[in-house]
Amino acid sequence: IFSFDTEDFTSNVSADAIVREAEILRKHGVRGCFCLVGLLAKQLKAWGRNDVIEALQHHEINLHTYGHTLHPMINEYTDIEDFEAARAELIRQETEAIRLIKETVGTDKIYAAVPPGNSKSYAAMYAYSDMGIPVYADTFCDPSDGSGSWYCNIFHVEYAYCCEQNFFDADESKLKEILDELSKRKRAVIYTHPNASLFDEWWDILNYDKENLCEFGEWKECHRRPQEQSEKFYENLNRIVELIKNDSRFRIVTYKDVADEIAEKTPRTITRNDLYK
Repeated sequence: IFSFDTEDFTSNVSADAIVREAEILRKHGVRGCFCLVGLLAKQLKAWGRNDVIEALQHHEINLHTYGHTLHPMINEYTDIEDFEAARAELIRQETEAIRLIKETVGTDKIYAAVPPGNSKSYAAMYAYSDMGIPVYADTFCDPSDGSGSWYCNIFHVEYAYCCEQNFFDADESKLKEILDELSKRKRAVIYTHPNASLFDEWWDILNYDKENLCEFGEWKECHRRPQEQSEKFYENLNRIVELIKNDSRFRIVTYKDVADEIAEKTPRTITRNDLYK
């Protein structure tokens, strides 16, 4: 699975990277999973970025929360004693995020929810399941072989490899070494943040670190990487897609395929006896 945390709602320039990375996959006939922040979907329309919207429509669109690091974050507003109140507020916000995403990109169904960074919330996991979202990606609740697991009534899939680790300078041998490691897993989610290919600072640290540091719309722009770094990143993204597509150890899928796979299995029923085994 190629998964993109598509999140930077503060920079119109950052949106250029979404188009670039979406088109790299499309060129190879590969569908990526672009996990979109609701506020970014809103901003794409406000910026008139029809090029980004068109590029995304060739891929699977999933959910990366309503506001990502906008405070209170998802793990902050659900960290209360009243579980039902936490669940209700999450459903309210994430329903609005899905509305914005569908209104902008036109996707018909969301197959995966992705939390921002370490902002995990068990209330969110239950709520996403109740909303009909079958997969929770970027989790800690996945066996080391990548086979996935059920937790809080939703199927969890771990992020396995972050492109920002090596793609700015990796050579061919390094890319093949990465694939050898990923081939040991049942599922391997390769992920990246499009904004990171253009900027060497994080948009949310600059604008939302621990608190809302600016008024909405009055954001600070991150520092640009040298162009040759960005081009090297795109070159390696392009190359790893080529390598995986032509490697018999891999089959490129989306979160929808994971959802279809788990739906075909026998319904999960846990008995008292199971708990004592």
